[in-house]
Amino acid sequence: MHYADAPYRHDLADGPAEWSCHWITADDGTKLRVCSWTQTAPRGTVFVFQGRTEYIEKYGRIAQMLVQCGWNVVAIDWRGQGYSERPEHDPMQGYVDHFAQYQQDIDALIEYAKSIDLPKPWNMVGHSMGGCIGLRALHRRGDEFDHVTFSAPMWGIEFGTFVNPFASTIAKIGVSLGFAKSYVPSASSECYLLTGEFDGNRLTNDPENWRYMVDQVKGDQELRLGGPSFSWVNAAVIEMNDLMSSTPPNVPAMTLLGTNEAVVSSKNIRDHMTKWNNAILLEIQNGRHEVLMEQSDLVLKLIRDIDAFFRDDVIVEGALIAAE
Repeated sequence: MHYADAPYRHDLADGPAEWSCHWITADDGTKLRVCSWTQTAPRGTVFVFQGRTEYIEKYGRIAQMLVQCGWNVVAIDWRGQGYSERPEHDPMQGYVDHFAQYQQDIDALIEYAKSIDLPKPWNMVGHSMGGCIGLRALHRRGDEFDHVTFSAPMWGIEFGTFVNPFASTIAKIGVSLGFAKSYVPSASSECYLLTGEFDGNRLTNDPENWRYMVDQVKGDQELRLGGPSFSWVNAAVIEMNDLMSSTPPNVPAMTLLGTNEAVVSSKNIRDHMTKWNNAILLEIQNGRHEVLMEQSDLVLKLIRDIDAFFRDDVIVEGALIAAE
């Protein structure tokens, strides 16, 4: 099957030299961007499922390390993010009607991966919202994936001590009152990386990776995304609650979690991992939300752990390690 070429900012990604970027289409007609980084003798393929506000280029360096470990890598811009098709009412707003729409993106990605013969075994790395979408994909299509590594998966959101108990009700009422396409309080069309400062940020302790992310959204405004809508939050809460009430799928899983996590619910992650057979929880001392965007030595260690886990070559035990 022939796919039209899609734009890719190799200069901003700092990723592998061998890449291809294409347009694919979900069943509902949504236009999506996908990218694969390949090599001549891969041991298999790693699917990268990004978080909310993210885009393919952000994982260029991660792809480079995975390729050096012997894997092909494929990534997607979810609908409403990166270069993929965005909502007409506000391209800068995080918006979906329901999270099942992201599964249409998954189905289109899997069809694409099969059509270009990306080699198996297939493994998954799912960060934040990508960990939520990825967990649902394992419930739906778990036979496609051999292993999964989650990075701070969005299985609950830290709205704040006061708001957390009422988040579901607030989001539901907001949608019912006609605010589905409005930003939730404190959110706007502004990109967090452009309005925030390194000091006090919730993502990383590493100034170099902070600059890497900031330089990308400064270098290409098409990569920017603002805050979520009431509709997105309502859909996310419904999906997370359902996933957390379900029995984990029968796929070996490893989860990376920073001890200074302030974006997603650490409690939900720990609780769900205790219910998961063949599961490892690796906690990173002082790590923030983007544990794969921490200091280079730590990230390299984590990538090696992920590689070993995917290959069943080394048993990685659950542990607390230092983010220096």
